[in-house]
Amino acid sequence: MAGLVLPGLLLVGGLTACSDEDLPEAPSAVSADPAAAIELLDALTRAIVAGEDSDGRWPAYVVDNAGEADVVDFSARYLSDDASVSAGLPPGQWAASVDLAWRFDGHDPAPARAEATFVFEGEGDDLRLASVGGGNRVQPLWLSGPVAVAERRGVLALVAGAQPDKADRYAALALRGLRATRDTLPTVKAAQGVVVEVPANATEMERALAADADSYGAIAAVTTTVDASDAPGSPVHVFVNDSVFGRLGKQGAQVVMTHEVVHLVTGAATEIGVPLWLAEGFADWVALQDSRLPLATSAAQIIAQVRADGLPDALPSEDVFEARSAHLGAAYEAAWLAVRVLGARGGAEPLLELQRRLAGGDELDPALRATFDLTEAELVELWRTELSSLSE
Repeated sequence: MAGLVLPGLLLVGGLTACSDEDLPEAPSAVSADPAAAIELLDALTRAIVAGEDSDGRWPAYVVDNAGEADVVDFSARYLSDDASVSAGLPPGQWAASVDLAWRFDGHDPAPARAEATFVFEGEGDDLRLASVGGGNRVQPLWLSGPVAVAERRGVLALVAGAQPDKADRYAALALRGLRATRDTLPTVKAAQGVVVEVPANATEMERALAADADSYGAIAAVTTTVDASDAPGSPVHVFVNDSVFGRLGKQGAQVVMTHEVVHLVTGAATEIGVPLWLAEGFADWVALQDSRLPLATSAAQIIAQVRADGLPDALPSEDVFEARSAHLGAAYEAAWLAVRVLGARGGAEPLLELQRRLAGGDELDPALRATFDLTEAELVELWRTELSSLSE
């Protein structure tokens, strides 16, 4: 017999279940309490500004992280409760939309501004901040959990978890990337320092950027605005997918990091109108300046594609750089070779000028004429000749 039912007692498979009277009381549902949330956010702001935390109404890592990373210009303004997020939370918790601003002192040129989800627990005098994150909103790494922080000259690295050695490694990679960029582009004056953020995994990286799920599963790193906006002056950081980046060898890791630093220093991450073949190819051209690998290795994927499909008729289009593109690696190599052709003809300064002209609204053909005395058709022909030579 599987079970025997008696008054107030249930026996199933040998386990004894308590009667209803013996069950622990379930947490009662709570209502959103905007007034208490506003007071708590004000107290949190004061604690972050003062660098002192004796309140206990929020996770201790929040103020600790803010102090380690030199967070300034912090503000948190209550906007509204969020019933859609609250519906998926445990009993006793509720969510609200909060307007955030913050800046890493000495690195960011201006505060990042974003709408984030704050999860509260309780109500009234018992209200606590349970966590930050949820919904389809930006989830700042330093507000999401404990981070390890490392700072070098002009570089700040934040890594999820208590991993100071990993933070030191990323800071060192970024510093070498910054030096390599300055060596190749000595006239470029960066508008900000280099900040590298390393969430725990690709999912957390997507949450930090309010990106669609599976957007960055195969991407080692991306350079983009912190607040997912195109607002002028919005801070730009390098975000690393450690699960992919961590599998790279020493040289590969440095090339990827230098590539991302080039994007940041040159402002390419926020420029509109620059074709991806130029932006990505330029970053690789700088990152590979000191590479000792033979071209047959550095361009192996595009060489294989040319041998299989023949020479391309045009420079790489925007869609081939999408994260899910079947030939993403070949697209990057093709772009690098196109920029390599230009770099061999004129060097770094004309490349910078070309990028700036295109960002300013110029068409490619007149911009190429002004900087390299080439038409687009002539560039394509030189590039095809290079590809043909490598593919023989």
